[in-house]
Amino acid sequence: MLAPLPASRCSIADLIAHPWCQGEHATQKEVVEEFRQRHEVIKQQQAQEAQQKAASVRPQQQRVRRDLKFGDKVFVDVTYA
Repeated sequence: MLAPLPASRCSIADLIAHPWCQGEHATQKEVVEEFRQRHEVIKQQQAQEAQQKAASVRPQQQRVRRDLKFGDKVFVDVTYA
């Protein structure tokens, strides 16, 4: 199918006769249910990752600003308590 030369590509009849195209096929209902289940699993994984990330973040630290005045100049120092 992906051959660059059209003469070397498989025909539609060859593709239909291939073992992959033979046998059982999932119904639309089965496919929709499979995707719904996968979506639920992904949502659960994302929720777990968000909880882990929230637990690993340090609590907000309070900033303390100190202004030091020497003459007419002001020096600002910001530290975290």
